[in-house]
Order: sequence, then structure tokens, then C-alpha cells
Amino acid sequence: KGKQAAYFLRLRDTGILPTIQLDLSSVVQEAGKVRAAIEAQFPDYYPLLPPKRTEELEDAKRIFEVERVLYRAWFGFLFRSEKDWPQGQERFVEALKKWTQILVQQGGGGPFVLGEEMSLLDVYAAPLFERYIASALYFKGFKIRGDPAYAPVHQWLLAMERQFPQYAATTPDYYSIVRDIPIHYGQPLPSELGTPFQKFIDGDDQHWELPLPPLNSSAIEPRGSLRPGDQGDHGRHRVEASGHILTNMKNMTIMLTNRALRVTSTGRQKRQIIAPFQINEEISVQLDEALRLLSRALLVGVDELEPERLEGYPLPRQIGDPIVVAFCAMRNSVRVPRDMSFPAARQFRAHVSWVCQVIVGSERWAVLKNKLRPKKVE
Repeated sequence: KGKQAAYFLRLRDTGILPTIQLDLSSVVQEAGKVRAAIEAQFPDYYPLLPPKRTEELEDAKRIFEVERVLYRAWFGFLFRSEKDWPQGQERFVEALKKWTQILVQQGGGGPFVLGEEMSLLDVYAAPLFERYIASALYFKGFKIRGDPAYAPVHQWLLAMERQFPQYAATTPDYYSIVRDIPIHYGQPLPSELGTPFQKFIDGDDQHWELPLPPLNSSAIEPRGSLRPGDQGDHGRHRVEASGHILTNMKNMTIMLTNRALRVTSTGRQKRQIIAPFQINEEISVQLDEALRLLSRALLVGVDELEPERLEGYPLPRQIGDPIVVAFCAMRNSVRVPRDMSFPAARQFRAHVSWVCQVIVGSERWAVLKNKLRPKKVE
């Protein structure tokens, strides 16, 4: 995000990723071609495909075609209306079961698609499964991870997360995925069966408030890359989230101040979330203090926060409401892994909600919080 470097724009003037230059004469674009080019350029360094002219390579090609069928079935399933979606679901389930069988039969002792070693098939398929899992749950209420019928899929992705930190570090969360789906594929047709999961993913029903539920391999949105004993509540995740604030403090203060001041001057046009107050320069000062309070709460934990940090709160409504609107917009805009890891994002979102409650008080926050939730993707 942001301005692309000049050297990269010389390679690809549109600035679109991925793009790679392996030598002075060739520039390779598109994810599939990039993967193939790297494999061809470095055949002896951790080869990710079986040798040419072998039965194993032919098997890999057949598995790739199975994944292509699954992709088309997912697309049909996601974009069918509730009236005719049973047919789309049937095709998706059939293709998903074929992939599950491959993991059991072809993988043998596993845990990867071709067995004990990760291959190009894993690299290709795992990011697609991230989309399948999040979007099917959100838009259709169809669970893959957590359903015993697809346990091999869950175990395969856990192995990817646990054995390859690079993969885990670049894995988006469900919230980020479902907001990208309409941008890349068009608007899915949601089912009412997805409503409970939409609330969870979008932070409704206190899912973005403290205390957070445990994060582990059996959660609704599982993670297998956490250290033993870490359930998403380790201090390092809060420190990472706080670092996001501290390293962007100046820009965040400017952005949030501008947003808060816009809200004060157009309050009635904001569906009357707040009253139309006069612009007040004190907002800038109080917003800076609120950011510092958020950072400190993340660093030490809300239970260990110094009492003097909370003096002066809640703020008067004409100051507190615009700040809360701006803070919730900031919370809702966080994406994984663009801004921070998933465990850190959970802590960040929940602590923002806590600070908002401090700023305006429990009673006012109960009124505002549901109006300031992320807009449902529909």
C-alpha cells in the first residue's frame, strides 16, 4: 500500500504484484508464472515438483486439475442465490471431497499434498483454500475447518502454518479476505446461514471486545502457528499492535484528526450517529492523548494501566463522539497481514473498543458501538 518504488515501476508501470525479474532480460508477471519461473530457474535448490518424465509428476498434474475443478465449483457456489444454491453447494462439496481424498491417499504419511515434503501444489493451493474457507463460512454458513468430514484439510493447513513461518506470516484473517472478495471476483450472494459467522467475523456481539476468546487450532478461525501455551493473548501480540501505533503516530494523528473534524461538521449526514457539533481544535489534542492511552494499554494491559491515565474521562460528547467515530474507522480498516499479524490485529481491535468505552463512557458506548461496526459485506 502506498507509493511504489521507482525501480519497481520501471519493471511494471501499473505497480501490480506479483512481478519478478530473475535476470536482466526477462520480467515475469502473474503468480502462477512467477512460481513456475522460480522452479525452472533453480531446479536443484529445494525442488518443489517431482522430476520430469516421472509418474509422480503426472500425478501432480492431475492433482492440479482437481484443484482447478474445485476453484470453479467454489465460484459457482459463492455466487449462486439462496434459491438455486443447493446445486452449487453439491458441486462444491463433491470437489472438496476429492481434494480431501487426495490429501489422505496421495499424501500418504503427509502432511502435505504429495507427502512429507511441501511442493508447488501446496504453495499454489493453500492461499486459495484460505479464500474458500473464509468466504464459504461468511457468505454461506458452510464450515470447512472444524468439520470432521474435512479434517485432512484442517491438518494440512495446520502443517503449513506450523512448519513454515513465512506462510503463517502472510496468511490473512477472515475479515480481510471477505472484504477483498468483491473487489477481485464481484459481489457474492449471501445466505442467511452465514449470519452468525458474519457477526463473529465482523466483530459483532462483543467479538472485538475484551476479554477475547482463546485463539488456537480449534477456534472458529484457527491458527496453528502460535507458540505452545500462547492462545493469542501473549504480550508480544499487544507489543506488535502498539508498535503499529508508535511507528505511525504522526500520520495516524493527522488522519484521525481530519476524520474526526469532518464528522463534527457533517454529523447529520452521518445517519445521526452523533450530533452536528462545531469544529473544536481540542479534538486534536484529545485524540493524540487517546492514541497514547491505546498504545499504553496495549503495552501493559488494561488491568495494569496506571489510574492517572484514565483521569479526565469520559470526555464531553462534542469531543468524545468524533474521536470514537474516528477510532472505530481506524479499527475497521486494519487488514491482515498488511498492517499486522492476526493475533496482533485481534488485540488491536479489542483494545480500540476498550479505549472508545473509556472516552465516551459505558452508557454512550453502548449506543454508538453497534452503529460503528464494520459494514457487512453483501
